[in-house]
Amino acid sequence: MREMLLFSVWCSRRVIHLMKNNKEGEKVLDVAEQFANGNATLDDLENAAQVALSLRQDADKFSYAKPATATRSDFANYYACFCCWATTRSSWRLNVPDLALSAVAFSKNMSFSIDSEKKAQEDELKRVLECIDKNQNPYPMKVKTNEQ
Repeated sequence: MREMLLFSVWCSRRVIHLMKNNKEGEKVLDVAEQFANGNATLDDLENAAQVALSLRQDADKFSYAKPATATRSDFANYYACFCCWATTRSSWRLNVPDLALSAVAFSKNMSFSIDSEKKAQEDELKRVLECIDKNQNPYPMKVKTNEQ
C-alpha cells in the first residue's frame, strides 16, 4: 500500500540525522518515495534495499557486534540504518515506527524524546487514516519544477 510505504519514509526521515552516512540513507528513502509515487521501478527499490542493507550491516559492526565498546550514537546509527532498510522491505514496513523510536531512545539529544516522537508518529498516522477515510490522498505526489 502506497500510504504505508510513504508513512515508513516519513518515520525514517525523522531519524535520518542519526545516521553516520545519512547521504546514502537519504538516497535510499528518495528511491522508496519515488517507488511509492510510481517514479521508480521495483529494481530501483531492490537496489536501494541492498544499499540500505549494507549500511545496516556496517552499523552492526559498531553496535551489537561490539556491545562493550559501542556508544549510544552507534546504536542510534544502527536503528536509523535499520529504518531505511525496513522501509524498502514490505514485510518489515510495519516495524519502522518502532525502529525509529529505538533510534530516538539511543540518541544523545535529550530534547528529541521518545514521547515526542511517538506523539508525532501517532498524529501523522491519524492524519493519514483520516485522509484515507475521506478518499483523499495523504501524500500528494510532489511535482518538480525547473526551479528545483
